[in-house]
Amino acid sequence: MKRAMRSKPPAPAKSAGLSRREFTTCATVAAAVIAAGPGAVLGAAAAHATALTPVSQVSSADKPKLSAESLAEADAKTAEILRRYGTKLEEAQKADVGRLAREAQARLESLRKFPLGNSNEPATVLQLTRAEERARRAPAPRAAAERPKRPGT
Repeated sequence: MKRAMRSKPPAPAKSAGLSRREFTTCATVAAAVIAAGPGAVLGAAAAHATALTPVSQVSSADKPKLSAESLAEADAKTAEILRRYGTKLEEAQKADVGRLAREAQARLESLRKFPLGNSNEPATVLQLTRAEERARRAPAPRAAAERPKRPGT
């Protein structure tokens, strides 16, 4: 007896909504924005406006005040970046590299001021567990008799 070959059913017509891939991409971007914090989202317009301002228009009050040592470190980082990538950058981009290096150095300087000893523990500790251990630690499912009854059932 020969079996009749079945053809595959036609693929459903593509709906006007999001595909699973598009939804996943949007959800990932949304999660990244939320993880960045509300300050990053709300301050994005101000940061974008600052980034578009030419370097010559940035006032000296906006420039971070650095110690001589930190300024030398920022200049060394700028010089290294320009040595590596200077041929690929325009003049405005080169000026931005210097500005960004000084801003990063100001943040780094404030981090270095924080007193921290070798005996300080991290706030959270990464604990890796196997699936079997998680299953043992998970609470046992409640029996049907213990479950609250829904009204009308």
